[in-house]
Amino acid sequence: MPNREPSLDEIAIFNGILTPEENAQQKVSFTDASSQSAAFKTDIITLFCTENCWVRFGSSPTAAADDGSSTYLPSTLMRAYRVKRGDKLAVIRDTSSGDLHINGGA
Repeated sequence: MPNREPSLDEIAIFNGILTPEENAQQKVSFTDASSQSAAFKTDIITLFCTENCWVRFGSSPTAAADDGSSTYLPSTLMRAYRVKRGDKLAVIRDTSSGDLHINGGA
């Protein structure tokens, strides 16, 4: 059986990212203005948002709705991302304000 590259979710489970850890979560409320998270302390994070939103990663990112540089994140869908330690995430609403929950990034 050939070796295969593990999925991000498999890596996240292996590293304990998908298992809630004390003091490893962030909640970023978002509106029609870009909001920024704290810097990431891990390589993999999971995101869950209460409303549709747009996210952008970087050292000092600014998210913008549907601008071609931000990524759309639909509500109620959990996604795992490989990130760079020290980077941040910016988030902005699509149509309704909400909360973005980040696990593993605090």
